[in-house]
Amino acid sequence: MKPEPSCPRCGRAVRPPGLWTSAWQCDAHGPVAPLQEVRAPSTAALDALLPQAQVPVWIPWPLPGGWVVTGFADVGDERSGAVATAVALSGPNPLGGVGEVVIVAEDAGIGLGARLAGLDGPDPGEDLDGGPPAAKVRFDGHEVRSTP
Repeated sequence: MKPEPSCPRCGRAVRPPGLWTSAWQCDAHGPVAPLQEVRAPSTAALDALLPQAQVPVWIPWPLPGGWVVTGFADVGDERSGAVATAVALSGPNPLGGVGEVVIVAEDAGIGLGARLAGLDGPDPGEDLDGGPPAAKVRFDGHEVRSTP
């Protein structure tokens, strides 16, 4: 049995387009592009995703030692194509245990990245760069910075 599409903002089930609307509907968020079933990592899954992707599918290459792709997800339908993509990766954590990363690319307002980050709303909004960082990362005695 194939899982039903869900809301990318909250994970609730969505109603498909019908007689009165051409949009998928979430009871909490109204019209949304549907989050499709997560795809297991394979060449076939990637080959199926790439032609419909309207945004990048970011896969770091070469992968760091011991890291693997663990799945793909997309938001959209056959009319819109994939307006958001997510690539999940897993590998050894430098501090011990397992590390996991999900890389999301999406059109503005979709909400998948914000949901996975635990943020309210469809995107980070004006608060994204409104204060000091919540954490600083150091590696091998050097601070890791991102450039704007």
